[in-house]
Amino acid sequence: MTIVGYLYNKNGMATWCIEAALALHQAGEEVILIKSSDIILPESYPVKVIDFDNEVTVNKNRSTLKKITDKLIKYWQLLPVVPIANNFLPALHNYLQTLSINPKYYLLNQTSFVNKKCSYKAICCCMDVPTFFKRLSA
Repeated sequence: MTIVGYLYNKNGMATWCIEAALALHQAGEEVILIKSSDIILPESYPVKVIDFDNEVTVNKNRSTLKKITDKLIKYWQLLPVVPIANNFLPALHNYLQTLSINPKYYLLNQTSFVNKKCSYKAICCCMDVPTFFKRLSA
């Protein structure tokens, strides 16, 4: 089972989630796309979709102090003696476990979603590309 996500807006990152999940599905992989509940995909989208709402999006209008603080917290979490914070990936993993879903790995579209201290495999492998979201929702 491959988990692809997190789809929460309509930009190039969202396109990556949609296209990656579709490509894996068409290649015969068992895949689930994780999205926020306010995003609506066409009923004809062939990939299994699970809604998962979590406060993980980053406000681009953050102050410089907030940006520096966020970076320090992120690097602090990488220290081996610091316990895993309740951030996106552990919360998502725990949620999927309650649904009896055991992912082989996670393909994520932002580095802020990856937690290097988790024991399960998570890879950030996205780049921003021109959006095709309108093509799918038409």
